[in-house]
Amino acid sequence: ELRDRLKAICRERGAELHLLDEDVSILAGAPESPFDVFGLHDSYDNLTLGSLGLFQRHNAALALGAAELFLDAPLDVHALRLALAEVTVAGRLEAVSHKPLCLLDGAHNLHGLTALMDSIEEILPRCRIIAVVSILEDKDARAMLSELAPRCDILFVTASSNPRALPPAALAEIVEELVEPPQRGPEVFVDEDPCSALRSAYKLASSNQVVLVTGSLYLVGDIKRGLGR
Repeated sequence: ELRDRLKAICRERGAELHLLDEDVSILAGAPESPFDVFGLHDSYDNLTLGSLGLFQRHNAALALGAAELFLDAPLDVHALRLALAEVTVAGRLEAVSHKPLCLLDGAHNLHGLTALMDSIEEILPRCRIIAVVSILEDKDARAMLSELAPRCDILFVTASSNPRALPPAALAEIVEELVEPPQRGPEVFVDEDPCSALRSAYKLASSNQVVLVTGSLYLVGDIKRGLGR
């Protein structure tokens, strides 16, 4: 419905419109395998991304199409492969350690958190999560925690430096309300200090668990500053 409306507006205003999955498309296999993009001027095969997350393939395809439009020409496939292989996106499935694996992702709404959970399931199937989470008061915290909490063994609720961050106790209360007996939810700890919460998560992480920092870009920023990054 949105695409149809967008097409109509562009027709009315004489604007040129190109859409992913219509004008630019992706051919992809397993998460760890290279992928191909059929662009506006040419096709590009055997592409890999330095950044994690399958949704980044869609972002890469859109960027590729935009570059083709800007240049009004095909791209140099060798340069394209090198660029995509090296690109990283700060705060989006950003790995800051590997033993344990710690990922920072600023997913700050339900759509972003759903994409994050889907990506983790695809690149790290059956892994369990120890999460450090903070959410702003103007977000749908209940819906976001409904997506996150069932995947977690342990949940550290904390607060970012943003004054609009929900109090950690309020987040803990929401998680408790989401879990109805006989279901068992994650073990929940309240820690006002995000860096302290992360240190505790590290101490508790086993070899098959991933430490995930998410729910707010402000939280990711606080953690990165705390890590000296």
